Amino acid sequence: MRFFTLALAALATSVVALPTSELRSTTDLVTRHFLDGSHSSFNLFGGLDAEGCAAFAGACLGAKASSISASAKASLEAWIGTAELDVDVKASLKSWCSGSDELDVDVIAELAFYLPVAVSLAAEGGLSVAISGITSVVADLGVALDAFLQADVTAFLKLNADIDSEIKVALQVCAEGGVVAALAADVKIALAAYLKSSKCGLSADLKVAIGLWLEGKTGSGVSIIGKASGAASVSASVGVSIAAAVDVEGIVSATFITALKTWIAVEAGLEADVKAALELCIAGKAAIELEEEVVIKLTAWLVSDKCGLAAQLKAVVFVWLYVRATVGEAVSVLSAADIATLTAWFEGEVSASLSAVVRGVIAAAIAGEAVINVSLDAVSELVAVVAGLVSDISVSVDIVIILGKWVSGNTCGCP
Repeated sequence: MRFFTLALAALATSVVALPTSELRSTTDLVTRHFLDGSHSSFNLFGGLDAEGCAAFAGACLGAKASSISASAKASLEAWIGTAELDVDVKASLKSWCSGSDELDVDVIAELAFYLPVAVSLAAEGGLSVAISGITSVVADLGVALDAFLQADVTAFLKLNADIDSEIKVALQVCAEGGVVAALAADVKIALAAYLKSSKCGLSADLKVAIGLWLEGKTGSGVSIIGKASGAASVSASVGVSIAAAVDVEGIVSATFITALKTWIAVEAGLEADVKAALELCIAGKAAIELEEEVVIKLTAWLVSDKCGLAAQLKAVVFVWLYVRATVGEAVSVLSAADIATLTAWFEGEVSASLSAVVRGVIAAAIAGEAVINVSLDAVSELVAVVAGLVSDISVSVDIVIILGKWVSGNTCGCP
């Protein structure tokens, strides 16, 4: 998935050489996609089925045509003639459908604006897309502990509140029926070491089961998650495209930098600190350079009704701030009041619509753990929900505020 970011970064290094007319065309496309409220991105895919949307998304991610099924490419190729896309882009897509290589980076840059919509429509049809090809959403859901073992892990946590934070958050995700993809890499390493250590107080059966879960394998007490709501499938797919927009060092991809730059240019009345923070982002800098008080102000703005950013851009800025928290090892946790509010929401009807990844992440927040223990991919899926990119999941303002400030690593200062 990181190819998407790398490809756009490569494009950014050569954009200064573009003729003025081409540069203006690119800016116009960014403006149309991110600032236009007409949902033209959804309208673009009228008449294209889920397989075709998956093929389109695969092309946007930099997949080789040879890795995409023939039926999906056939569906996409049949639709291209009616698509409202630039003639040259349509020609490139058509050539990709009948070839074996990936698209050129400049074509990817133009089509990437439509990636979140394409992956959503593919997910609604039960398909998941990666650079390696198209699979069933069900096959990508991962494994979880069976309910009776989840209860045993919950009981263990209640009796062992003093265990290390990394172990606690990992077991909390287990207990909530979450998947290992929700955990940061160092947390997975810590859990593996704990399972083998003499300090581990888990029963033999739990040790075996959690070990299997950690490796993504099925076995006694560990099963494949056999179904997910449509909303959960969409959040998983859209989360991938958000994760691809920010690299592990916290640098935002060229496409979103251009979009944010365009938005700032037409937005009047931004508070000085907020504008300065966003300008740091569009300068290709990591959020670690921001002062704590500026992060608090930016977070407060992102979760307020004053924020006019499109959902995609808002989600990317949240992930940009999340990387700052991980690099700076911010250990901010939610207050008791926030945990109570989040718990009441989480235990309501919404839980059935959330993916196993998102449930695991929220379980970590409710357990009083810091966001740095959660993976970038998992946070990206969470912010896809929080930012409003998953239309079937309703998130109230108070929950947006709580999760937004937790993701940014700053749990104080928001209204």
